[in-house]
Amino acid sequence: MNEEILFALITQVLKQSEEFRSLPEETLTKLASRASIKEYRKDAQIISQGKPIGAIMVLTYGKLEVSVDGCSVEQLEPNSGLIGEHEVLNYELNAKSSVIVVSQRARLLVIDRTQFMDIWDRQPTLALGISQALGRRHNRMSLKVNRWFELTKRTLNTVKLLESSLKQIKSASQIREEGDKRVVGLRYIVSVLPKALLPWQVKKLKQAYIALKNGDEIRIRSEEGKYTITGKKDYKGREIEISLDLEEYLFNMLISHAGGRVLTKKRYIIDHEGYRWRVDVFDEGTKCSGLIIAEVDIIEGEQIPNLPPGFKIIKDITDELNYRNRNLALYGKPTL
Repeated sequence: MNEEILFALITQVLKQSEEFRSLPEETLTKLASRASIKEYRKDAQIISQGKPIGAIMVLTYGKLEVSVDGCSVEQLEPNSGLIGEHEVLNYELNAKSSVIVVSQRARLLVIDRTQFMDIWDRQPTLALGISQALGRRHNRMSLKVNRWFELTKRTLNTVKLLESSLKQIKSASQIREEGDKRVVGLRYIVSVLPKALLPWQVKKLKQAYIALKNGDEIRIRSEEGKYTITGKKDYKGREIEISLDLEEYLFNMLISHAGGRVLTKKRYIIDHEGYRWRVDVFDEGTKCSGLIIAEVDIIEGEQIPNLPPGFKIIKDITDELNYRNRNLALYGKPTL
């Protein structure tokens, strides 16, 4: 990029930033002359927790995820404010930072700490402008922290409610039934022709297991913008489910504590000969990459339905515990 165009771009970014926009033109020009533009690919780690930060940054394009001790606490978008200013201004105190990772390809304006502090010492207006902007941001962050604590409390109450509900189950009347007969879920590992999936509705699912004990489990799931938390319990050989809705913020907070017990997949809903099949295609590059599981519910005693066209059974896994979703999340795809 032409140097004049780059300088104009950097100056424009500074003028749009809350922390810099009120500075005199002379100070902005000096800052722009010391700054650079850097591109970062998705999943790149910009800042590591516990390591000193050597620059102040402004996000101009893309998205960043902020986490502390493995817990996602904030999503940053353009105009979110300065990044790293607290650590740079308190560098001698060895201020500890959070982790910032690129969640969507990003472009940042970067000012080296030494260059920034040189202007800071020479331009009192810079210190005043940033101090005022940081005060306003501190007030906004206080509101966010209060909301975070409130949502954390609500999350714990939701989990406790699920656990309590599971413990109180004493009757098979709460088990999913059709009349007096059991509903049986048949599950198969299948191969499928790609064109066989094209006509059917597909949903993206992401789910994780935040509690597993004996036959009980608590699972969270995102499905096309809907977030749920589900408790499951084995009762006399039957599986009971209780589900509650979640807010997206709570889902993100809980999944950061799932310890890798996460599954991502595409689910196809296929209606065939009066039966509804659920076909899960697990994402490439994950612990269950290449696995395709087809599942259908029938009434106990009914004849096993025919598979949709283009499908071929590789293995019946109806009674195989190592292919349950909770175990796939824990241990990955078993060897056939």
